[in-house]
Amino acid sequence: MNLLRIVALVALASTATLAMADDTVYLFRTQENATVKTNCLPDQKIVLGAYVYAPRSRPVDGKVVREFGEPVGTVVGCGAMTSVAVGATASFTMDFDLEGRKIFAAGKCDVTQWIFTDGSTKPLLMVGCSLAVEPTAAEPTLSGIATSASVFNLFKVPGYETGSYWTLHLVKP
Repeated sequence: MNLLRIVALVALASTATLAMADDTVYLFRTQENATVKTNCLPDQKIVLGAYVYAPRSRPVDGKVVREFGEPVGTVVGCGAMTSVAVGATASFTMDFDLEGRKIFAAGKCDVTQWIFTDGSTKPLLMVGCSLAVEPTAAEPTLSGIATSASVFNLFKVPGYETGSYWTLHLVKP
């Protein structure tokens, strides 16, 4: 077999392998909203009901140019945090409802830093989450990861809202 045929065979085989994998990546912007009903457990002191939006970014550099529009779903987040100190970790779950598709993820969120804005004596908490996507009854083979860059406005700093950018990388083996 000549080299050209070997290269063509390898390319064809790798393309077939990639086509068999079913993975999807979503980028979402969430914004807390009191009208989204939550169902957290009593020991989960972090309770978040939010709308989910599909942000738009510039293709040339990735800068977000539109955060909001019409919501594409809702999400309920529940967590148990005992400290808001930088480095503190909290268990956390996110239950996304995206136009009827349910995606549940559980894991940990970490307080990465406090930011004081415009002379405020109260900080915004910058939090990063890494959650494992879990199978559901509707999608028993679903797995993946949900990660966030989040702002928690626990102290009600004027001009800021609690919200996140979420990346969901879903895989169905």
